[in-house]
Amino acid sequence: LYVIIAAIIGFGIGDTLIFRSIGLIGVSRSYTIGYSYPFFAIALATVFLGEPFLLRYIFGAVIIFLGIVNIVLERNVAFDKSNAKGFILAFAAAISWSIGTTLVALGLRTVNIIQANTIRFPLLFIFLFIFSILRPGESRLNKENLSLLLLSGILGMTIGGIVFLFSIQLIGVARAAPLSSSSPLWAAIMSSLYLKEKITWRVIMSSIMVAAGTYFLF
Repeated sequence: LYVIIAAIIGFGIGDTLIFRSIGLIGVSRSYTIGYSYPFFAIALATVFLGEPFLLRYIFGAVIIFLGIVNIVLERNVAFDKSNAKGFILAFAAAISWSIGTTLVALGLRTVNIIQANTIRFPLLFIFLFIFSILRPGESRLNKENLSLLLLSGILGMTIGGIVFLFSIQLIGVARAAPLSSSSPLWAAIMSSLYLKEKITWRVIMSSIMVAAGTYFLF
């Protein structure tokens, strides 16, 4: 049950929020804010899982906070209603991911990783499919968009998830998790190359600060 709820909150709600945020403030800013989720996850784990909260966690949280402040206060970004909504959605995604991470940790106490993935992804598909039908508004999904979504799902959730599990087996969670948290930096680079987003020094610095801060959280 924990694994199912974690999939709905983490992947279903969290990913939906981050996708909406991307449409408003871009890939680099959305993922930089969204990937502050380890800070919230560690706070939840301390309360609900009984995990220790060490001094280095506080240090990492401060670095992440400064990175987020740096990107939110970027001077060349007009803070209008659209941008404000994008920032809020990215923060909401971070909180959703942290809740999902905590719940899946509880679920893995009774099931193994293979069983968890086998259960959560089909049920997540059903949840999102029903949600897309019930949601009002005209769908803009075409063959090109569907192909890109399928490709992102294969690369991100399937291959990325499998590679991450292998990395945990080879080098352990303490090193694998901080390395994976560098994804905002790569997202900023990829969005600059392929989406032609303007990448400022503030965006780059915030990406690096979030990745560095997350390292101290593990």
